[in-house]
Amino acid sequence: MALIPIMGQPVNLVPNNERAFGCEPENGYCSLYGQEADGTEKIMFQMKQEPCIDSLISNGNFLIDADWTHDANVVIADGKATHVVGTSGEIYQSPYAPYSLGDYFSLFVTVTGLGAGQIDVYIGSSALIFSITSNGIYQKYWFPPFDNDDLRFEFSADCDGSISNVSAFKLLSEDEITAYLETTDGTFVDDFGIDMIDEYVCFSLPTLPLEQGCYIVQVIDPCEVNVSAMTEVFTDPSFVSAGDWTVVGGGLTAVVSGGRFLCTAGAGTGNGTATQPFNFPTGVRTLYYAKFITGQIESSNVGGGIFIDTNEFYSASGLLPNTTYSKYGIYASDYFNGSELDQQFFLGIDVAGTPGDENEILSVSVLTIPLSSGTGVFTSNCIKVSADTTGTRVVEGFADEVNPYPAGNKSLGFMFHRDFFWLRARLGVQFSNPHTPTSTDNNLSSNGRTKKAYAQLSKAWDLTFHAVDENMHDTIANIINCDSFQIEGNEYVTDEKEYTANYGENGINAVAESTIEVQKVDGTRFNTNQ
Repeated sequence: MALIPIMGQPVNLVPNNERAFGCEPENGYCSLYGQEADGTEKIMFQMKQEPCIDSLISNGNFLIDADWTHDANVVIADGKATHVVGTSGEIYQSPYAPYSLGDYFSLFVTVTGLGAGQIDVYIGSSALIFSITSNGIYQKYWFPPFDNDDLRFEFSADCDGSISNVSAFKLLSEDEITAYLETTDGTFVDDFGIDMIDEYVCFSLPTLPLEQGCYIVQVIDPCEVNVSAMTEVFTDPSFVSAGDWTVVGGGLTAVVSGGRFLCTAGAGTGNGTATQPFNFPTGVRTLYYAKFITGQIESSNVGGGIFIDTNEFYSASGLLPNTTYSKYGIYASDYFNGSELDQQFFLGIDVAGTPGDENEILSVSVLTIPLSSGTGVFTSNCIKVSADTTGTRVVEGFADEVNPYPAGNKSLGFMFHRDFFWLRARLGVQFSNPHTPTSTDNNLSSNGRTKKAYAQLSKAWDLTFHAVDENMHDTIANIINCDSFQIEGNEYVTDEKEYTANYGENGINAVAESTIEVQKVDGTRFNTNQ
């Protein structure tokens, strides 16, 4: 599994579950989101990811002197590569050849014996990723600029250190993860924005443009989808012959033959299309995987994609040669109109190419499987969006920015970031029983008079959270233990040693209230008799 849900946030993801959804009480608790006029309220959640492929590095443990290119000043022995002090040295390998700009990677390396000098880590010869000046285990996540396929370690002349346990992994990038909001009856609403911070994936979607109602979040983990169990919709997806395709030039010269769909540019612009009838599963929610692979692309501003009749299914612009374009998604049984009988692939030139330019697609595919039989799909709890948030307040938890912006800060299993993620829930809360916790000390003087020597007074309340479900209580427990715990922008602190909700007799209720004591962080007064 590449994507891993994190517990204790308002969006609670579980693998391909079969819960009852809706806003009715019998369907359980729904996480509430408002629609503030300034557009600041948004649905946020976070997942972690782990590599779903083996390390790209060969002989990263340096068991033998092989797979690495290095000069005489770097010696491979005893499970490490050690630099010999005197002149600069380097060691490199080329693991990134199959990948392109926009892919996301992790790097792990252990450094030992470093008492002087530094080790610079490069992609290629000029893209410096980071520099190492002390011993330790280093992890780095980045979108490399691919000026070269090499992973390169360069040692300064005075460097006396060694590297070992080198591994690099291709991770999922924003374009490879599908996350979207849909209604509880399975109608697609909108895609989530996605941002990467180290091994964390941050998802967000503003609520202001949404219609009021109930929704669920779905996330597809492409590493877990069993593509081999899916059914191909196209006949002749590899364009072996023209017999299964109706080809129209659309202002270009188009042909299907010999394993390619070829469009040759003329004097104008247009879209060449290859069309055939299709059948989609009906009566079930369906997981799909759409993909097409380019071959030669000679013209600029070339687009391509799959359409259902006149409705876009999946498309991409600015096509690059010898590149795979793909997308996962889910559709309900009524996603397509029954009168739409044709599926087409188009290859289009947005601006006039040089006459004679050849642009080709080597294959096009749409694979499907009933969602109930598929894997790799995460489904959330119920999400309710409403402009009426009477009786609720925004309760938030933030981590202190101990790392320089734009880096995030790990805390409570999350990666907090001022722009992409913090814990935020809209809850019914009530302050009650105001009281003044006091610590005092009196001095008795020799004349028999008692005088106040010290006093500390705070203002405190009992804070009750209205009935919520177990997941939201986990979220509250995380929020009140963040570096900064806020309610409607006012910062509070609690000294509770245990967070407990009242689930009723025998503890079997689905929702429950909880109460904690809170104080404002700036609400303490002192008398030090000075």
